[in-house]
Amino acid sequence: MKSIFIVFLFFLTPFYSKSQSAPAAATPNDESKVLIDSLMKVTRYKEYFQSYCDRQIDNAAKQNIWDEDVIRRKKLSVSFNDFKEYTVYNWFSSLKMEDLTSLITIFQKLNTNKYSAFLVTHSGIQSNLELFVKRYLE
Repeated sequence: MKSIFIVFLFFLTPFYSKSQSAPAAATPNDESKVLIDSLMKVTRYKEYFQSYCDRQIDNAAKQNIWDEDVIRRKKLSVSFNDFKEYTVYNWFSSLKMEDLTSLITIFQKLNTNKYSAFLVTHSGIQSNLELFVKRYLE
């Protein structure tokens, strides 16, 4: 009887684990989105994002011998808004409004001229960026 129960449990476990869905991405409220957008602007994160994606596409182009038209199309298809919606908002949604405001103030002071471009990131954001750009390298 015990072995039948173990066998039954063995076969039931994969079905149970497959039926679990991934947790929903955290989304900030509208006020937090405005602050997150402001933080992205102050840190010039969009420029960093585009530059990073362009460099990765250029490197892949050299390895795969892509022509200029393919490179141009891939670069034009990169969307910061998609990345921001699915990654940036998710990662910063846990911060309090006061913390976001403090970050904006700090980075405004740090990035006073066009040559300083300190940005705020997280290993999770960078990891998602690396995964995000891979779709343009195929």
